[in-house]
Amino acid sequence: MLSTTPASGKTVVTTGLIRGVRNAHHRVLPFKPVSETLLIEGGPARPEAIEHQCFAAGVPFQPEMAPVRTVVVGREADVWLFDQYVGRVPRLGRDMPALGTLPLLERDAISDAVDGCRRALLEDCDLLVSEGSGAATALTELGLVDIANIQTGVLADDVLVVARASNGTAFTTVDRVMGVLRERFVNVTGFLLNDVPGCLDQHVEAGMDAANRNSVEFVGVMPWTDFFDNRPRYRPPSQGCDEDHQHLANLVGSLVRIGTTLG
Repeated sequence: MLSTTPASGKTVVTTGLIRGVRNAHHRVLPFKPVSETLLIEGGPARPEAIEHQCFAAGVPFQPEMAPVRTVVVGREADVWLFDQYVGRVPRLGRDMPALGTLPLLERDAISDAVDGCRRALLEDCDLLVSEGSGAATALTELGLVDIANIQTGVLADDVLVVARASNGTAFTTVDRVMGVLRERFVNVTGFLLNDVPGCLDQHVEAGMDAANRNSVEFVGVMPWTDFFDNRPRYRPPSQGCDEDHQHLANLVGSLVRIGTTLG
């Protein structure tokens, strides 16, 4: 799951997809290679997005689900690989650490860890749903290595790109994002519009045009939902979130046709 801009709703769509796959009686696990979190005693906290996705999947958290964690320090971010501090990097917007500025040895360690975690998780599930970090192209356009998204996208069998319809640049960035991802051998198979405020027919037509231009499937549009609502912090997952997760599953499932797509 990658996006055209930060805060496009990857976590919303990913959480709903995971719950829907679980409802269809498939074994599903979440995977977010790079996560923004908070610093607690002894290292970074467990990422909140992964907590919700584990709850939606009905599985306990495993460290392999979130190997790289970043802690915001002003305009920079401290990078941790599991419980080991790696270094400090520039931060470009929300949840967008420039990991490509790390020395080669550290970059290779992160890449190897991401690949190893992915392989280990795949052995225990039917489907691994991976969420990227920040925007899919913002770092690569600045000439920086975007480990958070590009490696994840290259390793994935199928990539769904999410754009936020309420963002005025949603349609102007789609073609550029698709081009950058394909240059890096990312197999983009679908495009989805999230956070649609109204005029569904108008957004469906524009989304289909964008998908046709880029030879991908237009998955559909998701209406605005206040579950995450671009908040700085998510509420902790609990039994009270179960109904919310099911609502997201219904929204995503009506688009992705969960169950039939997975055979």
